[in-house]
Amino acid sequence: MRKTIKQRYETLLKNCEEVSYYIQALRDELEYTSEELRYKTAFISYKQLDEEFCHFRKNAHEEFDDDLPFPTLTL
Repeated sequence: MRKTIKQRYETLLKNCEEVSYYIQALRDELEYTSEELRYKTAFISYKQLDEEFCHFRKNAHEEFDDDLPFPTLTL
């Protein structure tokens, strides 16, 4: 059965609302992550750990642990 224009419009509105909620969640997560990065960058600088961070960044690799659902970075 063919959908009427009104039904299609309502479906479109519902889909737009769902996407809007998803985009807002992504924005909130990005804002939180950006703030965390800002503080961590400042902390590295404050503690004068720039060289150690560069060494870790250059030499770290992912290590998998059967007890954890995700890999961790380690030297």
